[in-house]
Amino acid sequence: MKLQNRRLQNSILVIALTLLLMLTVTVSLYAYGATTVCLRWSQWNTASAIIGSPLLHNGTYYVYCMVDQPKTKAGAFGNNIVVAAVNDTDVYYTTGLALAWIGGYDSWNNYQEDDDDDSN
Repeated sequence: MKLQNRRLQNSILVIALTLLLMLTVTVSLYAYGATTVCLRWSQWNTASAIIGSPLLHNGTYYVYCMVDQPKTKAGAFGNNIVVAAVNDTDVYYTTGLALAWIGGYDSWNNYQEDDDDDSN
């Protein structure tokens, strides 16, 4: 039982670090963007999707992932900064899918969008 709890804690830590890395890359490279990652390790398969909108306004976003149960977040934003992330984890042999999309207007009022998808 302790070994399973330790593995679950390690899995949660890996997922959290993956999401943090995804957010850092999204904000650093694009100042807005969409990033997805599907990973298999040990006994687990995980799918993660994240968007960030720091330099966009008046836009919409959608994030989706599924390994065991589909998880989604979607919405619209004005001048506020939006960060949305979803993650799903199940056993190693299940299939993972992650999708992320964001679109909005930059400071020169040009429409910009970014999307990403991953599966395993």
